[in-house]
Amino acid sequence: MKKITLLLSFGVLFFSACYYNNLAELHPGTDLTNQCDTTPGTVTFQNTIQPILAANCGTNNSCHNASSSNPKLDSYDGVKVVAADGRLVNAINHTGSASPMPKNGGKLPQCALTQIEMWVTDGYLNN
Repeated sequence: MKKITLLLSFGVLFFSACYYNNLAELHPGTDLTNQCDTTPGTVTFQNTIQPILAANCGTNNSCHNASSSNPKLDSYDGVKVVAADGRLVNAINHTGSASPMPKNGGKLPQCALTQIEMWVTDGYLNN
């Protein structure tokens, strides 16, 4: 009988120690899948825009570097030129007369689009 009581006690302790937090229940009405930070002041060229462009726009190869004939997206000055004349936002949104980018036919993730548009709207600061 002691073995059964001990086994049942262990089972109760074992299963009661498991606790599953369901974030949707803990934070109702919150979009928990959105990891996109667009808090004013957090979108910066060096920490946000430059990594997006480096990963998606060929700045690490021959597409948009200093030696190509395409817009130069490997420096702040080059990105500022296409941001100021509207080509950057038009290209990533596949609108206007700018060539749609990236060239693979897809679009940047919505978070990246929002962050770039926010940076342009805020005056494409070099921060």
